[in-house]
Amino acid sequence: MAEEGRWQVAVDLGTSQAVALVGRGAERGRATVPSHGLQKGRVEDQEAALKTVQRAVERALVPFVLGLRQGSLRPRDWQSMEVQVAVSCPEGETLGPFPLVPAPVVAVEEVQGRLGEKESFVLADFGEGSLDLAAVHLGEMLGWASLPFGSNYITADIAFGLALSLPEGEGKKRRYGQGGEDTPLLREIVEARMEEILLAALPHLRQLMAGRGMAVALWTGEGSRLAGLMERAEAVWGLASRRIPLEEGVTLPALGLFRRMGGPYGGRDQGPAKKEGRKRRFFTWLSDLL
Repeated sequence: MAEEGRWQVAVDLGTSQAVALVGRGAERGRATVPSHGLQKGRVEDQEAALKTVQRAVERALVPFVLGLRQGSLRPRDWQSMEVQVAVSCPEGETLGPFPLVPAPVVAVEEVQGRLGEKESFVLADFGEGSLDLAAVHLGEMLGWASLPFGSNYITADIAFGLALSLPEGEGKKRRYGQGGEDTPLLREIVEARMEEILLAALPHLRQLMAGRGMAVALWTGEGSRLAGLMERAEAVWGLASRRIPLEEGVTLPALGLFRRMGGPYGGRDQGPAKKEGRKRRFFTWLSDLL
C-alpha cells in the first residue's frame, strides 16, 4: 500500500494524450494532457515525452499543492514522489529518472484485480497510434504485442475521403463513435479501415493465444468507442467482444500501474463483501462469457 506521506504517481503515456493518476493516503487526483514525443505508441523523442509526463503530473497535483504551476516542481519535489510510466515498451526501460512499464502488462493486472486472477481473455487496447494486444489463459499472461496501427488511420481516411482537415476528421470520428453522426459514406470509410485493422491483427492474436481456448476479447482505449467495432471484432476474430466501461479521464494502464504502487485507485482496500460487489458491478456483462 501507499506510504501516507508520499505521492504515488501513475502515468499512461499514449500517442495523443497522457493520463496521470496521483494519490497519497486517501487523496486522489487525475489529469489528462496532450502527448508529444511518441509515434505509434512508442517513445521517439525522449525530451518531449519527458516534458509530457511532467506536465501531466503537475496538472494532476494542482488541486493539492498551493501555488503549483507548470515547471515549478523542483528536483527534490520529484524525488519525494514515486513515479512510474506505462507505455508500449520492453520491461526495464526508463524515461529520464522514471521507470517505464509495459502498458499491456499493467492493464491486464488491473483487469485481473477486478475480475479475478484465474480467468482467460484477450485484452485489446485500441489507441490513437497503436493496438496493444495481450492474451491471458487461466490467469497466466501468455504474451503481448504492440501493433503500429491505431484509430488515427481511421481519422486520416475520414479526412481524405470527405476532403476535411485532420482535426475535422477526428471530430467526425468521435461523433460517429458516439452515435451522433452517421452517413452511408462515413460508415463505409470507417468500417473498411476497421476491418483491415482487425484482419491485420489476427495473425498476431493467434500467435499470442498459442492455441489456447479463450472466449472473450475485452476492449479499451479511445478507438474502442467506435460504433460497430464490437460486432466486426466478433465476426473477424471469432471471440465475443465487449468494451470495458471506465470513468472519463482514466485508462486501464494508469489504473493498473497505480494498483501496483498504492492499491486500487478508487481508495483504500475495502472489505471482501464490498470488493466483491464492486467487481460484479464492473463486469456484470462478463458473467455469461467466462
